[in-house]
Amino acid sequence: MAAPEPKDHTITLKTASEMTQRYRDNFIKGGFFWKDQILDMLTEDSIGMRYYYGINEVGKKVIILTAVDADGDDIYEGRLMEFASPCPATCGSPNPLNNG
Repeated sequence: MAAPEPKDHTITLKTASEMTQRYRDNFIKGGFFWKDQILDMLTEDSIGMRYYYGINEVGKKVIILTAVDADGDDIYEGRLMEFASPCPATCGSPNPLNNG
C-alpha cells in the first residue's frame, strides 16, 4: 500500500473547537503524550504517525499511536503508544480545544 499523497492537514481553531466539543460531549476530552516518547516512536524510517481507536480494559475509549513508513504501512514492531494521561485530569488551562 502506498503512502497517502501529501495534503494540508490544517484546520481553523473554530473548526477544531467545534469538533473537540462534539467529542467531549460523548467521550474523554483528550490525552497527553511526552515529546521524547513520540520522537522515539518516529524513527528514521517513518514519515508520520497514524492513530487507531481502541477500548481499554475498563471500557474507556483510547487512541493508539504508531509510526508509518514511506509505503504507508504501520511500523508496529517498534514502539506503540497509548496510556495517554487523560483529560480531564491532565487538561491544560481552559481553551477552545478542551473547554469549548
